[in-house]
Amino acid sequence: MAKKNSWLQNMSLFEKQSYIEPGHPRLSIARQCKLLGFNRSGYSRQNDYSMKKSSENLKLMRLIDEEYTRHSFYGSCKIRDYLRRCGYKVNRKRIQRLMRMGIQSIAPRPDTSAPRKKHKIYPYMKVKSKKSFLFVAALFPPCSSIGGFRVLGFVKNLFNMGYGIKVLSLKKYHNEPIDFELLKKIPEGVDVIRTNHINLFDFWKKIRKRNIDSTNIDISNKKKSNGQRNILFSIKEHISYFLITPDSYIGWLPFSILSVFMLKKKPDYIIATAPPYTALIIGMFLKYIWKKLLIIDLRDPWIDNAYGHNRPAILEKWNKYLENKVFKNADLIISNNTHAAKLYAEEYPEYTSKICTITNGFDETFENITPVRITSNLELSIIHTGTLYGKRNIKNLINALEKVDARLLKINLFGIIDDKTQEMMIEKSDCVFFNGRVVHEKAVSYLKGADIILIIGNCVPDSVQIPGKIFEVLPFGKSIWLIDKRPSPTYDILKEVNIDFYYSENNENSIKSTLQEILYGWENNRDIKNTNALGKIDRFSRKELTKKLLEKIKSLKK
Repeated sequence: MAKKNSWLQNMSLFEKQSYIEPGHPRLSIARQCKLLGFNRSGYSRQNDYSMKKSSENLKLMRLIDEEYTRHSFYGSCKIRDYLRRCGYKVNRKRIQRLMRMGIQSIAPRPDTSAPRKKHKIYPYMKVKSKKSFLFVAALFPPCSSIGGFRVLGFVKNLFNMGYGIKVLSLKKYHNEPIDFELLKKIPEGVDVIRTNHINLFDFWKKIRKRNIDSTNIDISNKKKSNGQRNILFSIKEHISYFLITPDSYIGWLPFSILSVFMLKKKPDYIIATAPPYTALIIGMFLKYIWKKLLIIDLRDPWIDNAYGHNRPAILEKWNKYLENKVFKNADLIISNNTHAAKLYAEEYPEYTSKICTITNGFDETFENITPVRITSNLELSIIHTGTLYGKRNIKNLINALEKVDARLLKINLFGIIDDKTQEMMIEKSDCVFFNGRVVHEKAVSYLKGADIILIIGNCVPDSVQIPGKIFEVLPFGKSIWLIDKRPSPTYDILKEVNIDFYYSENNENSIKSTLQEILYGWENNRDIKNTNALGKIDRFSRKELTKKLLEKIKSLKK
């Protein structure tokens, strides 16, 4: 008996199952399984299932072979779908196992175009990849300020030329105009990196619980009640100004550096555009990190800004140091007009070779926008769009309107105006209307439907700033009325393109005289001046300005 058990123990399960005789006259299958030393249930399941399985597999393999003969490019997924349509419940893994009989789809395999080291590369096959740019621009769509349109123009045209584009901008805007329709104008392939920022000036105001106007603070005029209080106040004022040096966007600096520091592919060029001037400092830091070329684009002067803060002397010196540091590290300094470029050259003669001028411009797609007239054809329609602030206001215009017969005149303002000016409009004038903000395309359609487009300059002596709106409206062929103070860079631009326009100094008498001229011409056969400058302004198109930017960048030596 011991020998028998030893013999059974050395047998495999398959060998034991081969001794079973299902039709034995005296021993049942259960008794035979027990004598051979394995469970009855194991014999039934294993034997019946394997027989059933093998017969089904043979059927499936025959069907697979037939379908493969008809469609030799079918893989496991296509054959699985075919078998399911035939009524077989199979998954892809089972089909893959059955196809190991030697069936494989005839189709291109992965990585067939990868070159080998020994392969010869012919010159015509060497495709040079174009360079990439990173724009550091706080003002970018959906922000609808004129600075955002300048950057958007460069981004769109460079992207259409095949360059890689990344834009570093803000997630949220506090006081800037917003137009979400502008997001549609950003090309899909442009990577926009949006980051948070902390407005440190607002933060400090909350701590002090004081209402301070960030544009009109002069600590030298504060009366000294007592020595201790004056010292404390002076310290707080200096700290508050330090927190907004160079501007209130300085809280953007750490977030922006962290967000781009881990970029896998570094850009070839960094273009930082200002204001806000924090963007220039960010650009300078990125140049230190990446060792790439830095181009700074100054839409308005930094230190010599006509609307700059009246800071304490020590912080003015710190601001001047920052400007000098940025100019020193920049490889190219772009000004948006010749007057500002001349100012920078006089201030920093050692950087004259870096300074060039690329003006603002107009978008060629504006010609597709349909004009919309918001007054009757009998009335003279004058429209202004944009923000009015500081000395750029319409107070003298409202006073002058009281002294002329303006029954046929309608002046519509779109944008942002302070509350005092709005109250003055309601009290003194029946022909001036404030309509608030509108989306940019609507504003353009209203300008194209107007009889006269009103442009108000900075109205500040020795200002080198030019409203970007002047370039946008040049292609419209409409009459332009400029209110500014001479010498005026805006006046010089209009003279440069050799167009006829109305001009007034920013005082009541000059504005009154121009109003009388305009109304007299309108009442007499509607004779008003027309620009007709379409053949002279091609160089101001954003496409041409982008080409000029590329020429300047390509001339740089790494």
